[in-house]
Amino acid sequence: MNLSQYVPNNKSRLTVHVILALLCLFLGMMTQYLRTLIDANVPVLIVYALNSLPSFFYVFGLLSICLLATKNTEKLSTNSTFLVAGALGYEVSQLFIEGTFDVLDLAAILLGACLFWFLFLRAKSLNRVS
Repeated sequence: MNLSQYVPNNKSRLTVHVILALLCLFLGMMTQYLRTLIDANVPVLIVYALNSLPSFFYVFGLLSICLLATKNTEKLSTNSTFLVAGALGYEVSQLFIEGTFDVLDLAAILLGACLFWFLFLRAKSLNRVS
């Protein structure tokens, strides 16, 4: 299935995806910075969220770029699967290399991928109806 029929034109498609990717990159860096400001008075739930949000934002942003570079649904599915598997693999590899393994990062990666696919399929169905 050709994805270009769901987007008004290539220039607006490029603009939307570049803005989304830059926003996700900015938010990921901002949450990493905010983690450095955490003190003992911050609730533990906020600490956990700030530790895992960069994984969420980076995966969501990279999937947006993946959508931009992909011409059909089958390739998007394959490319995004490899991207998410790579992100999960990197997180798991931190068990064996120097790094910080965190189960919540795995959940954030999967949540970012699920949200991306939900929004993509929702937008696709809305464009098909109108």
